[in-house]
Amino acid sequence: MINSFFSFSNRLFWKATKESNKGFYKVINLESQSQREGRFPSVLPALDASSSEDETADSDSDEQMLSGSGRVSRECEEGELKVWSEILTKWRTNLAVRPKYLNSIIRRDGIPQSLRCEVWQNLAGCFNSDELLEKYKSLSVQDSPWESEITKDISRTFPAHEFFKEAGSEGQDQLFRVIKAYSIYDPETGYSQSLSFIAATILLQMPEENAFCLFVRVMENYGVREMMRNDFEGTSRLFLD
Repeated sequence: MINSFFSFSNRLFWKATKESNKGFYKVINLESQSQREGRFPSVLPALDASSSEDETADSDSDEQMLSGSGRVSRECEEGELKVWSEILTKWRTNLAVRPKYLNSIIRRDGIPQSLRCEVWQNLAGCFNSDELLEKYKSLSVQDSPWESEITKDISRTFPAHEFFKEAGSEGQDQLFRVIKAYSIYDPETGYSQSLSFIAATILLQMPEENAFCLFVRVMENYGVREMMRNDFEGTSRLFLD
């Protein structure tokens, strides 16, 4: 059995600032280790459409792998960093309008992990979330009728991932607060275990208050909330059509 794993070929250095009037973080500078050391020129060629994959042979062991274990990230080339720098610079001038070719680049190559915090929020329209950010502060400290179910499922969410595997860890605490806050924010949907995995995936990329805002946008703008309320009716149509 062959599994493919991707890894960054260079260490990335990035600076982010919190937009006080917009409630989300944006990357203000991004460069790779090789750029810092002067091994590559500052002006780089356009992104190559091809990408390489290093295949590694899996062992014949039948040992079960827990969900969330391991680290999987794809290689990020120098040229791709320049392309994304240009995209984000243009995008920040008008967050409501997606830059040309953005969708095709994402479908072809994905989004570098170091940029997902900003890009995911922009894609979901989180740049007008001041009210939602303030609401989270209140919701996160309120009691929810779903707390016992949420607590029971927290340890089952990516149980082998470093951020979530320890009981009482910051990761588990953040996940609990985000899910609890949403169950209060949207009592009609309430809570189901599948929501924990969506929220956990988002939490791995950004602070919890921003994760809550993005989680709400995903639920409301991408049909997930409606799917949950209808007991997953239409799931095949949503993802296969």
